[in-house]
Amino acid sequence: MFRITVEAERRLVLVETSGLGTVEEVAAFAKAEEATLRARDWGSGDFNMLLHTTDTIAQPQDVIQALQRHLHSNPRKPHRVAVVKGGAIAGMQTRRVLTSDHAAHFATIEEAEDWLMRCPPISGFADRA
Repeated sequence: MFRITVEAERRLVLVETSGLGTVEEVAAFAKAEEATLRARDWGSGDFNMLLHTTDTIAQPQDVIQALQRHLHSNPRKPHRVAVVKGGAIAGMQTRRVLTSDHAAHFATIEEAEDWLMRCPPISGFADRA
């Protein structure tokens, strides 16, 4: 299960996940994420993302692979991604999926937000590769 909310003034996309996911939920997330970003005309690098995964359990391999495909093929990439991690196995899975130099893992939301806000995205300045 996932929920996407936006703090437009901070150019922050907050994604909260919980429970056990499915490949269908990954597809639904990809569509919802695209619609959210398109509605704000945010391209690659125009926003930061905070993934709150503390209520997420270890995921099946097909779900992990679907997430990896989405992250690598998505043309709208965050400037930075902060992950607030849950359990040890789910945290290891998240580290394996998010391999970017622009991603970091944290124990609390406060630490994650602090890291994100120290390097905010600048609209129109980002490389749109």
